[in-house]
Amino acid sequence: MTVPKGFYQRQANVLPGVHINEDTGLLPSFAFPGGYPLIYMDSAGDNLCPDCANAVTLVSGLAFLIVRCYAHYEGGPIQCDECSALIESAYGEEPSENID
Repeated sequence: MTVPKGFYQRQANVLPGVHINEDTGLLPSFAFPGGYPLIYMDSAGDNLCPDCANAVTLVSGLAFLIVRCYAHYEGGPIQCDECSALIESAYGEEPSENID
């Protein structure tokens, strides 16, 4: 599915700091600079991977808009609520300390 050019530009005030690809009009998968994995949140509160965030999800004729974007720096993987893909963090999980 192709996102209409300019669709996310209209949401630019909601996603400050997110640089939309000017050629494709798509939201990025990684933060620049840094290359950190990005997770998007829609107006229903679902976490979305970049692929799902770029697909306009229609439910009952209403488009769920992307309202938040954040970098996944550390911790366990976060599951996309749309496709169930696991989004790994940039630095992984913190090692558990074994106290004997």
